[in-house]
Amino acid sequence: MRLDKKLFRAAVTLFSFSIPLSFSLSAGTTALTASAYTQPLFIIERSKNANEVHYEARLTGEGVLDVRTPIHAYWINWEKDSTGKSREELNMFEKRMAFGFSVGRSRSPQSCVIKLVCCPDRPIKVFISDGTARAETAINARTAYLQKISVVTREKQFMPQVVSVTVFGTDTATGEAVEETINPR
Repeated sequence: MRLDKKLFRAAVTLFSFSIPLSFSLSAGTTALTASAYTQPLFIIERSKNANEVHYEARLTGEGVLDVRTPIHAYWINWEKDSTGKSREELNMFEKRMAFGFSVGRSRSPQSCVIKLVCCPDRPIKVFISDGTARAETAINARTAYLQKISVVTREKQFMPQVVSVTVFGTDTATGEAVEETINPR
C-alpha cells in the first residue's frame, strides 16, 4: 500500500518532535470519578526509543463510554522507569501535530469513531463488547481489533525519515493476527 505525502509529513512530524516534556498540559481532560475507569485500546511505539503512547477508553461506573471524554492518550516513559509507572500527558504540540485525535459519534450511542492526527484516513471505531473496550479498523483489507502501530525511522539532519509504519491487530472474524506494513513511495 502506498502512503500519501500528507500522511508521511504527519508521520515525520510525529516521530521527530514527539519527545515528552517534563511538564504536562491537561487542558481538555476530565478527572475520572471514583466509579469511572479506563480500559486499554492500543499503543503507538517508535524505533526512536522505548517510550510509547497509550490510548484508553474512558468508561463510566456503568461500563459504558464516557460521552464527554471517551478516549485518553498519554505517554508511558519506559526510558525513565522500566516499570511503566512513569506517565505523562501529551503536550499541546503532540496533540495537534502527532498523537492527537478527533472524536466523532457513530450510529450507536455507545460507540465513537476516532481519527488520529497522523493518519486521518484510517478511522478507528471504539466500542464496548461484552464489557471490553475495542478499537476496530481496517488492516490489510480485513476488519481487525487494533493493538499497535509501530513506526520505524532513520535519523536525518533535522527531521527523521519514516522508513515504515506497521499496523498490528487481530482479525475480528477469525481471531488471526494481522498486520500491514506501509512503506514510503
